[in-house]
Amino acid sequence: MPECKLCLEKVDKLCNSHIIPEFFYKPIYNDQHKLFPIDLNKIKINKIQKGLREYLLCKSCESKFNRYENVVNKIIYTDKLTSERDEPFFIINDFDYHKFRFFQLSILWRIGVSSLSMFSDVKLGPHLEILRNSLSEERLCPYNQYGCILTACRHEGKHKIDFIDSPEKLSIIGGHKAYRLVFGGFVWTFVVSSKNHPIHETYEYMFLRPSHLLIFNKEIKDMEFINEIAPDFKKILDENPGLYK
Repeated sequence: MPECKLCLEKVDKLCNSHIIPEFFYKPIYNDQHKLFPIDLNKIKINKIQKGLREYLLCKSCESKFNRYENVVNKIIYTDKLTSERDEPFFIINDFDYHKFRFFQLSILWRIGVSSLSMFSDVKLGPHLEILRNSLSEERLCPYNQYGCILTACRHEGKHKIDFIDSPEKLSIIGGHKAYRLVFGGFVWTFVVSSKNHPIHETYEYMFLRPSHLLIFNKEIKDMEFINEIAPDFKKILDENPGLYK
């Protein structure tokens, strides 16, 4: 019998679970509900009908993650976040901290436990088991452990949501490994810090806290890593004119 990767229970059947939740893919499907993951290193395109999935979770754990996702979906796609803005950051106070925080931890755990090639660069080592226990028992880590810096992607002030990028390991942030993902119109930068090796307080203010959600605003043209891949992406689109039809 297969084993749920989260609760470790043996079950008859595992769910074909999303690594990145389905609602984040909706803006980038074409009119045939197809998604085109592009490997810029190999200049290769694959068609898929759904977002990236893997048989990971039992029904109970899948339902648990869905509850977190429903809350986050309602928060980050409100008018306050998607409307045109030019301030460098803004703060949200009225939100469900616990579910948003569990959602962030679940994403980090999912990309760490996944065997899909898109997430092969994510190496969490012993942190993976700490995250699994936290999520399985619904016991939150302190806000400054495995924190996430959230940045809204904007083009001429407007929220740009139709872009997803695979995880990239960053140079050390505050003495810790970090991974950057782009999905849902946001850059999610996860800092892998633990209880035994906490991050410097200089960086803590950028993380989600019980009192508030801090979101930075940044124009895509000012994001160096996006500018670096843009020429290759344009080349792919030029060579595949029917890609989004």
